[in-house]
Amino acid sequence: MAGKATTITVFITFISLGFILFTNHFFLNETLNLKQAIGALIIVTGVIVILSK
Repeated sequence: MAGKATTITVFITFISLGFILFTNHFFLNETLNLKQAIGALIIVTGVIVILSK
């Protein structure tokens, strides 16, 4: 059961990152700079690594 809770938490983190990027771009007209894009890529990579286990 503990593994399922972690998987759900990781999935929610992954979805929230996409939601935040989407809403900031369309509603606040914000763009990502290189540092932010690299940070988002690191987070997505970490989520994929955790989900693959």
